[in-house]
Amino acid sequence: MIVAAGRVPMDNHVLHKFVLAFTYLLGYGTSSILIGSLGSILIFKGLIKTDFKVPYHLNLFILLAAILLHISGVLAWNTIIYVFPMLIMIVIILNLKNSCALSKLLNTKLFIRIGIMSYSVYIWQQLFSYDQPWKNAFAGSNSLILNFITLVVVSALSYYLYEKRFLLFKKHLKRS
Repeated sequence: MIVAAGRVPMDNHVLHKFVLAFTYLLGYGTSSILIGSLGSILIFKGLIKTDFKVPYHLNLFILLAAILLHISGVLAWNTIIYVFPMLIMIVIILNLKNSCALSKLLNTKLFIRIGIMSYSVYIWQQLFSYDQPWKNAFAGSNSLILNFITLVVVSALSYYLYEKRFLLFKKHLKRS
C-alpha cells in the first residue's frame, strides 16, 4: 500500500490505473519526452551532477541493456515505455562530460552529421515510413530503400533550405 501525499492510502492497483490513464491520454512518446525534459531540468538546476568519472564501458553497457530490454519483450509495454527512456537519459547524462567509448563514437563526424540532421529526419520520417500517399502508385513505390533514400534527400533539403536559416536567426537573437 502506498500513501499518497501523506493522507490517502492507495494500493498498487490504483497507481497502476493512474499510470495507464496517463499513458493513454498523452500517448506513448510523451513519457519519453517528459522523462528527457525532467532530466534536462534537473541537470540545469544542478540537482544532477555531470562532472563524475564512470568506468569506460559503462555507458555502452547501459545503452545495450536498454536496447535489449526494449526489443526482447521481457518487460510489459507499460513498463518499458518508462524504463527505456530513463536508461537512455542515464546514458546521455553519463556522456555529457566524460570521454568514454560511447562518447567518442558519438563525437565522430558521421554521428555529428546524423545529430545535425535528426530534427529534419524526425519531421519527415512519418511521411516516408508509414502509409505513404504514393503507396502502390508505381513499381517500387513500397520499397524501403527508395523511401529511405528519399527521406534522407528531403531531410537534407529541408535542413539546408529551411531549418538552417532559422538556426542562423536564432544565433542573431542571442547577440542582441
